[in-house]
Amino acid sequence: MNCWSKPIQICSLVIIFYCLATSSVFGQITLEKTYSFPNEPYLETELQLIKLSSGGQKWGVLDAKLDEENYKLTLYNLDHSLYKTIPIPHGCPSSTPGINNFIISGISDNLFNSDNTIEFGIMYTCRSNSSGSLSIDSTIIKVIDENGSILFSKDSVAFNGLDWDNLPLGKCMIKSFGFSNTTTGTKMILNNKLFYGPSTNIQYFIYTLPGKLNTTSTLLKKDVLNNLEMSFPSPNPSNGIAKIDFNLPYGSNGEIFFFNANGNLIKTYNVDSQSSSLIINNSDLQTGTYYYQLSTIESFSETKKMLVIR
Repeated sequence: MNCWSKPIQICSLVIIFYCLATSSVFGQITLEKTYSFPNEPYLETELQLIKLSSGGQKWGVLDAKLDEENYKLTLYNLDHSLYKTIPIPHGCPSSTPGINNFIISGISDNLFNSDNTIEFGIMYTCRSNSSGSLSIDSTIIKVIDENGSILFSKDSVAFNGLDWDNLPLGKCMIKSFGFSNTTTGTKMILNNKLFYGPSTNIQYFIYTLPGKLNTTSTLLKKDVLNNLEMSFPSPNPSNGIAKIDFNLPYGSNGEIFFFNANGNLIKTYNVDSQSSSLIINNSDLQTGTYYYQLSTIESFSETKKMLVIR
Protein backbone atom coordinates (compact mmCIF):
# COMPACT_ATOMS: atom_id res chain seq x y z
CA MET A 1 0.00 0.00 0.00
CA ASN A 2 1.50 3.33 -0.98
CA CYS A 3 1.61 6.29 1.35
CA TRP A 4 -1.24 8.14 -0.40
CA SER A 5 -3.92 5.42 -0.22
CA LYS A 6 -4.92 5.93 3.44
CA PRO A 7 -5.56 9.74 3.16
CA ILE A 8 -7.58 9.13 -0.02
CA GLN A 9 -9.72 6.53 1.75
CA ILE A 10 -10.30 8.89 4.69
CA CYS A 11 -11.23 11.73 2.31
CA SER A 12 -13.70 9.48 0.50
CA LEU A 13 -15.34 8.50 3.77
CA VAL A 14 -15.66 12.17 4.76
CA ILE A 15 -17.33 13.03 1.44
CA ILE A 16 -19.78 10.11 1.75
CA PHE A 17 -20.64 11.06 5.34
CA TYR A 18 -21.20 14.71 4.30
CA CYS A 19 -23.53 13.71 1.47
CA LEU A 20 -25.57 11.44 3.75
CA ALA A 21 -25.76 14.10 6.46
CA THR A 22 -26.86 16.92 4.14
CA SER A 23 -29.44 14.75 2.40
CA SER A 24 -31.03 13.95 5.76
CA VAL A 25 -31.02 17.63 6.74
CA PHE A 26 -32.52 19.04 3.54
CA GLY A 27 -34.71 16.03 2.71
CA GLN A 28 -36.51 15.87 -0.58
CA ILE A 29 -39.37 18.07 -1.83
CA THR A 30 -42.19 15.85 -3.07
CA LEU A 31 -45.60 16.64 -4.53
CA GLU A 32 -48.23 15.58 -2.03
CA LYS A 33 -51.53 16.50 -3.72
CA THR A 34 -52.91 18.51 -6.66
CA TYR A 35 -56.32 20.18 -6.40
CA SER A 36 -58.00 21.30 -9.63
CA PHE A 37 -61.05 23.55 -9.88
CA PRO A 38 -62.96 25.24 -12.74
CA ASN A 39 -61.54 28.62 -13.73
CA GLU A 40 -64.66 30.75 -13.62
CA PRO A 41 -64.48 34.52 -14.32
CA TYR A 42 -64.65 36.77 -11.24
CA LEU A 43 -64.26 33.83 -8.83
CA GLU A 44 -61.35 33.73 -6.42
CA THR A 45 -60.88 30.01 -5.77
CA GLU A 46 -58.31 29.97 -3.01
CA LEU A 47 -57.27 26.97 -0.92
CA GLN A 48 -57.05 28.01 2.74
CA LEU A 49 -55.98 26.26 5.93
CA ILE A 50 -58.79 26.39 8.51
CA LYS A 51 -58.15 25.83 12.21
CA LEU A 52 -61.02 24.42 14.27
CA SER A 53 -61.58 24.91 18.01
CA SER A 54 -60.59 21.28 18.70
CA GLY A 55 -57.15 22.05 17.32
CA GLY A 56 -57.81 20.13 14.14
CA GLN A 57 -56.98 21.66 10.77
CA LYS A 58 -58.76 21.38 7.43
CA TRP A 59 -58.13 22.52 3.90
CA GLY A 60 -61.04 24.69 2.75
CA VAL A 61 -61.95 25.83 -0.75
CA LEU A 62 -64.93 27.43 -2.46
CA ASP A 63 -65.68 24.94 -5.22
CA ALA A 64 -67.25 26.58 -8.28
CA LYS A 65 -69.74 25.24 -10.77
CA LEU A 66 -70.91 27.14 -13.82
CA ASP A 67 -74.44 27.13 -12.42
CA GLU A 68 -74.48 29.76 -9.68
CA GLU A 69 -76.87 27.68 -7.57
CA ASN A 70 -74.24 24.95 -7.20
CA TYR A 71 -71.44 26.71 -5.33
CA LYS A 72 -70.23 24.78 -2.34
CA LEU A 73 -67.72 25.03 0.48
CA THR A 74 -65.58 21.88 0.49
CA LEU A 75 -63.39 20.88 3.43
CA TYR A 76 -60.61 18.28 3.26
CA ASN A 77 -58.63 16.54 6.00
CA LEU A 78 -54.89 17.08 6.08
CA ASP A 79 -54.45 13.69 4.39
CA HIS A 80 -56.61 15.20 1.57
CA SER A 81 -59.57 12.89 2.12
CA LEU A 82 -62.97 14.59 1.91
CA TYR A 83 -64.22 15.91 5.25
CA LYS A 84 -67.43 17.79 4.41
CA THR A 85 -69.20 19.45 1.49
CA ILE A 86 -71.53 22.32 2.37
CA PRO A 87 -73.83 23.86 -0.30
CA ILE A 88 -73.90 27.67 -0.47
CA PRO A 89 -77.58 28.70 -0.50
CA HIS A 90 -78.97 31.53 -2.62
CA GLY A 91 -79.29 34.44 -0.21
CA CYS A 92 -81.03 37.27 -2.09
CA PRO A 93 -84.78 37.92 -2.23
CA SER A 94 -86.67 36.67 -5.28
CA SER A 95 -87.34 40.32 -6.20
CA THR A 96 -83.62 40.78 -7.02
CA PRO A 97 -83.04 38.75 -10.21
CA GLY A 98 -79.51 40.01 -10.79
CA ILE A 99 -76.14 38.41 -10.02
CA ASN A 100 -75.85 37.01 -6.51
CA ASN A 101 -72.30 37.65 -5.25
CA PHE A 102 -70.99 36.57 -1.90
CA ILE A 103 -68.03 36.64 0.49
CA ILE A 104 -67.45 33.89 3.07
CA SER A 105 -65.49 34.44 6.27
CA GLY A 106 -65.28 33.18 9.85
CA ILE A 107 -65.34 29.47 8.97
CA SER A 108 -65.36 27.66 12.32
CA ASP A 109 -67.05 25.03 14.49
CA ASN A 110 -67.64 26.95 17.74
CA LEU A 111 -67.58 30.65 16.89
CA PHE A 112 -71.33 31.24 16.57
CA ASN A 113 -72.62 28.41 18.81
CA SER A 114 -71.29 25.36 20.66
CA ASP A 115 -72.77 22.40 18.75
CA ASN A 116 -69.48 21.62 16.89
CA THR A 117 -71.04 21.88 13.42
CA ILE A 118 -69.24 23.85 10.70
CA GLU A 119 -70.61 27.38 10.41
CA PHE A 120 -69.57 30.56 8.65
CA GLY A 121 -70.55 34.14 7.94
CA ILE A 122 -71.58 35.04 4.41
CA MET A 123 -72.26 38.45 2.83
CA TYR A 124 -74.51 38.43 -0.25
CA THR A 125 -74.61 41.36 -2.66
CA CYS A 126 -77.95 41.49 -4.48
CA ARG A 127 -78.34 43.14 -7.87
CA SER A 128 -81.72 44.40 -9.00
CA ASN A 129 -83.28 46.39 -11.82
CA SER A 130 -86.32 47.60 -9.90
CA SER A 131 -85.68 51.27 -10.81
CA GLY A 132 -85.47 51.10 -14.58
CA SER A 133 -82.15 50.14 -16.13
CA LEU A 134 -80.04 51.20 -13.14
CA SER A 135 -78.74 48.34 -11.00
CA ILE A 136 -79.53 48.56 -7.31
CA ASP A 137 -76.98 47.10 -4.90
CA SER A 138 -77.85 45.93 -1.42
CA THR A 139 -76.37 43.36 0.90
CA ILE A 140 -77.44 40.67 3.34
CA ILE A 141 -75.27 39.21 6.11
CA LYS A 142 -76.09 35.69 7.29
CA VAL A 143 -74.48 33.15 9.59
CA ILE A 144 -75.22 29.65 8.32
CA ASP A 145 -74.30 26.22 9.66
CA GLU A 146 -73.52 23.10 7.65
CA ASN A 147 -77.17 21.98 7.82
CA GLY A 148 -78.42 25.20 6.23
CA SER A 149 -79.82 26.63 9.47
CA ILE A 150 -79.65 30.43 9.68
CA LEU A 151 -78.13 31.54 13.00
CA PHE A 152 -78.07 35.28 12.21
CA SER A 153 -79.42 37.51 9.43
CA LYS A 154 -79.28 41.25 8.77
CA ASP A 155 -79.85 43.10 5.51
CA SER A 156 -78.86 46.61 4.51
CA VAL A 157 -82.36 47.46 3.30
CA ALA A 158 -83.89 46.83 6.74
CA PHE A 159 -80.94 48.62 8.37
CA ASN A 160 -81.93 51.79 6.53
CA GLY A 161 -85.72 51.45 6.86
CA LEU A 162 -86.26 50.78 3.14
CA ASP A 163 -88.40 48.33 1.17
CA TRP A 164 -86.97 45.70 -1.21
CA ASP A 165 -89.80 46.34 -3.68
CA ASN A 166 -89.40 50.14 -3.67
CA LEU A 167 -85.69 50.91 -3.55
CA PRO A 168 -84.44 54.40 -4.54
CA LEU A 169 -81.71 55.01 -7.07
CA GLY A 170 -78.30 54.25 -5.64
CA LYS A 171 -76.81 51.55 -3.44
CA CYS A 172 -77.67 50.37 0.03
CA MET A 173 -74.88 48.15 1.29
CA ILE A 174 -73.28 46.52 4.28
CA LYS A 175 -69.92 47.21 2.71
CA SER A 176 -67.85 44.84 4.84
CA PHE A 177 -67.96 42.46 7.77
CA GLY A 178 -65.21 40.96 9.87
CA PHE A 179 -64.25 39.34 13.16
CA SER A 180 -61.83 40.28 15.95
CA ASN A 181 -60.77 38.57 19.18
CA THR A 182 -60.75 41.14 22.00
CA THR A 183 -60.17 41.05 25.77
CA THR A 184 -63.97 41.07 26.22
CA GLY A 185 -64.69 38.30 23.73
CA THR A 186 -64.90 37.83 19.96
CA LYS A 187 -66.73 40.52 18.01
CA MET A 188 -68.39 40.67 14.58
CA ILE A 189 -68.25 44.12 12.95
CA LEU A 190 -70.61 45.22 10.17
CA ASN A 191 -69.86 48.36 8.16
CA ASN A 192 -73.08 49.77 6.66
CA LYS A 193 -73.05 52.41 3.90
CA LEU A 194 -76.06 54.08 2.32
CA PHE A 195 -75.45 55.71 -1.09
CA TYR A 196 -77.81 58.06 -2.90
CA GLY A 197 -75.83 59.41 -5.80
CA PRO A 198 -73.17 61.56 -4.08
CA SER A 199 -74.58 61.15 -0.56
CA THR A 200 -73.11 58.59 1.84
CA ASN A 201 -74.05 57.66 5.39
CA ILE A 202 -71.72 55.30 7.32
CA GLN A 203 -72.54 53.14 10.34
CA TYR A 204 -70.70 50.42 12.27
CA PHE A 205 -72.48 47.65 14.19
CA ILE A 206 -70.58 45.49 16.71
CA TYR A 207 -71.95 42.12 17.88
CA THR A 208 -70.59 39.88 20.64
CA LEU A 209 -70.16 36.21 19.62
CA PRO A 210 -70.28 33.22 21.99
CA GLY A 211 -67.10 31.53 20.73
CA LYS A 212 -63.55 32.41 19.74
CA LEU A 213 -62.18 32.96 16.26
CA ASN A 214 -59.44 30.42 15.52
CA THR A 215 -58.87 31.18 11.83
CA THR A 216 -58.28 34.86 11.10
CA SER A 217 -57.05 34.76 7.51
CA THR A 218 -59.73 32.67 5.80
CA LEU A 219 -61.64 34.57 3.14
CA LEU A 220 -63.23 32.56 0.37
CA LYS A 221 -65.26 34.60 -2.05
CA LYS A 222 -67.12 34.95 -5.28
CA ASP A 223 -66.86 38.70 -5.54
CA VAL A 224 -67.30 40.72 -8.73
CA LEU A 225 -67.81 44.13 -7.15
CA ASN A 226 -65.73 47.24 -7.64
CA ASN A 227 -63.50 45.67 -10.29
CA LEU A 228 -64.30 48.08 -13.15
CA GLU A 229 -61.91 50.90 -13.93
CA MET A 230 -62.91 54.40 -15.01
CA SER A 231 -61.00 57.67 -15.15
CA PHE A 232 -61.89 61.19 -14.09
CA PRO A 233 -63.11 63.45 -16.94
CA SER A 234 -60.58 65.25 -19.09
CA PRO A 235 -60.64 68.20 -18.78
CA ASN A 236 -62.12 68.60 -15.32
CA PRO A 237 -63.68 71.16 -14.85
CA SER A 238 -65.12 71.38 -18.35
CA ASN A 239 -67.65 73.58 -20.13
CA GLY A 240 -68.55 71.48 -23.15
CA ILE A 241 -66.75 68.34 -24.32
CA ALA A 242 -65.16 65.94 -21.84
CA LYS A 243 -63.58 62.51 -22.25
CA ILE A 244 -63.89 59.59 -19.82
CA ASP A 245 -61.71 56.48 -20.18
CA PHE A 246 -62.96 53.11 -18.95
CA ASN A 247 -62.09 49.44 -19.09
CA LEU A 248 -64.71 46.69 -19.57
CA PRO A 249 -64.08 42.92 -19.61
CA TYR A 250 -63.96 41.47 -23.12
CA GLY A 251 -67.41 40.92 -24.62
CA SER A 252 -69.33 42.77 -21.90
CA ASN A 253 -71.70 45.72 -22.07
CA GLY A 254 -72.36 48.42 -19.51
CA GLU A 255 -73.89 51.78 -18.76
CA ILE A 256 -72.45 55.01 -17.37
CA PHE A 257 -74.94 56.83 -15.14
CA PHE A 258 -74.70 60.55 -14.32
CA PHE A 259 -76.27 62.07 -11.19
CA ASN A 260 -76.67 65.67 -10.11
CA ALA A 261 -75.70 66.88 -6.63
CA ASN A 262 -79.14 65.85 -5.32
CA GLY A 263 -78.65 62.25 -6.41
CA ASN A 264 -81.09 62.45 -9.34
CA LEU A 265 -80.25 60.44 -12.47
CA ILE A 266 -79.83 62.87 -15.37
CA LYS A 267 -77.99 60.98 -18.14
CA THR A 268 -77.32 57.38 -19.18
CA TYR A 269 -74.77 56.24 -21.80
CA ASN A 270 -74.51 52.70 -23.15
CA VAL A 271 -70.94 51.40 -23.56
CA ASP A 272 -69.25 48.12 -24.50
CA SER A 273 -65.82 46.48 -24.49
CA GLN A 274 -65.12 47.43 -28.13
CA SER A 275 -64.35 50.98 -27.02
CA SER A 276 -62.31 52.35 -24.12
CA SER A 277 -63.53 55.93 -23.83
CA LEU A 278 -66.69 58.02 -23.84
CA ILE A 279 -66.96 61.55 -25.23
CA ILE A 280 -69.75 63.53 -23.59
CA ASN A 281 -71.19 66.96 -24.25
CA ASN A 282 -72.21 68.66 -21.01
CA SER A 283 -73.13 72.01 -22.56
CA ASP A 284 -76.74 71.43 -21.49
CA LEU A 285 -75.78 71.15 -17.82
CA GLN A 286 -75.70 74.01 -15.36
CA THR A 287 -72.59 74.99 -13.40
CA GLY A 288 -72.11 72.56 -10.57
CA THR A 289 -70.85 69.19 -9.36
CA TYR A 290 -71.99 65.93 -10.96
CA TYR A 291 -71.27 62.28 -10.23
CA TYR A 292 -71.05 59.27 -12.51
CA GLN A 293 -70.57 55.51 -12.26
CA LEU A 294 -69.89 52.65 -14.68
CA SER A 295 -72.12 49.63 -14.10
CA THR A 296 -72.55 46.20 -15.74
CA ILE A 297 -74.81 43.29 -14.88
CA GLU A 298 -71.88 41.86 -12.92
CA SER A 299 -70.07 44.80 -11.37
CA PHE A 300 -69.77 48.53 -10.81
CA SER A 301 -66.98 51.08 -10.52
CA GLU A 302 -66.20 53.67 -7.89
CA THR A 303 -68.23 56.88 -8.19
CA LYS A 304 -66.31 59.72 -9.85
CA LYS A 305 -66.85 63.49 -9.73
CA MET A 306 -67.25 65.85 -12.72
CA LEU A 307 -67.22 69.66 -12.42
CA VAL A 308 -69.06 71.80 -14.97
CA ILE A 309 -68.43 75.53 -15.31
CA ARG A 310 -70.08 78.15 -17.51
